[in-house]
Amino acid sequence: MNWNIQSTGIEGTITFESQTELAAFVLKLARVSDAMAHHADMTIQYNVLGIHIFTHDTQSVTEKDHMLCREIEKLLG
Repeated sequence: MNWNIQSTGIEGTITFESQTELAAFVLKLARVSDAMAHHADMTIQYNVLGIHIFTHDTQSVTEKDHMLCREIEKLLG
């Protein structure tokens, strides 16, 4: 997955074969995010998942954001 890293956050998109596959991935990501206590903003457009990661507490991109990116990469295999 290619991440776009900017001062306003880290963004990426993932295209799935179906919306059902996308929904299953979102559930896995939600579990990881809850365990990390760090959550991404997500948008869904049929089978495309948009992800935006940013640490709102500090209003900056932090190591927590990069850690969540790495966990998303692991989920994608």
